[in-house]
Amino acid sequence: MSKIIDDIYWIEVNIKNEIFYFFVTEPYLYSNISESYGKIIYSTTPFFTKGNVNIIENKTNLYKTYLRNENDVMYGVLDLEINSYATKFGFEKGCLIDENLNKIIRKEVIQIQKSKEIILIEDYKNYERLFNEISTFYETNIEDLKLTGGGQLFNKKLNDMHDLDLVVTIYSYEQLEKINLLKKPKYAKNVTEFNRIWPLRWYSFNNEIVCPFFIYGKIGIPIEEVQYTGENFNGVLTIKNDEYGIFNMPIYQIDNQIKYIAFRLTIVRGWFKLGDKIKINNGKVYKIKKGLLKENTVIIINDFSSQLIIKERNL
Repeated sequence: MSKIIDDIYWIEVNIKNEIFYFFVTEPYLYSNISESYGKIIYSTTPFFTKGNVNIIENKTNLYKTYLRNENDVMYGVLDLEINSYATKFGFEKGCLIDENLNKIIRKEVIQIQKSKEIILIEDYKNYERLFNEISTFYETNIEDLKLTGGGQLFNKKLNDMHDLDLVVTIYSYEQLEKINLLKKPKYAKNVTEFNRIWPLRWYSFNNEIVCPFFIYGKIGIPIEEVQYTGENFNGVLTIKNDEYGIFNMPIYQIDNQIKYIAFRLTIVRGWFKLGDKIKINNGKVYKIKKGLLKENTVIIINDFSSQLIIKERNL
């Protein structure tokens, strides 16, 4: 596999003739954090019978992936048996998996793949106007737009996709500031699914749902390596700065000596604004060892449903 870059990665695993796809972000963190909270997004059979994508992502503590960075190349191992634990326990008892991790055997992952350049899609030429619209709004080159999600995994044509999951590279703070101000084109209709309006998703001129996933380009990565301090945080925080809030691990500055809070959950990308108040339960506190925010401390949240309560929002 090629050297690690910031991207959307997929781990493909075959478990008893069923294929499961794990969604993985922040690959650079795995040089010192081998254990990650993975998300099963797709499978060849209806694996999730008790909910939807919203619930799956909320319950990220159900599935753990192990990745390792050797000579700047990413490899993966996975707790294959953890899936049977999840089905036995059910979502409501997912926390029991953490208590049984010592029983899980690590096995090699079949495949890790990163996103695919949009110009390599079979029917790309039929949608040049759409990609021009997207690249113009995000101020990026069409050649740099990449496809991820089910469209990439299952080699779908664009007109067969539920939404267009795109990886968008951020090259400058000027570009980032513009996207943070608008988040979607002024003319675009909002996307409403699972009883919520999604802050970053929007309808294109031809009613395609555009779902961007932003990655770091030349501006550098704020948090590349962390070390657990042994402390946990409980309490109410106010969002002071949302500059890095649109990325796959949203990072927000907070009104606390800890300085920052980060979410290993793409569900909150672009969700919080300045002045929003959130209550944190049992958030692990880390020292940032490498990255633009080096030497600061950060609370990292993995489980949206049990660790976070939204107290007040500036809508």
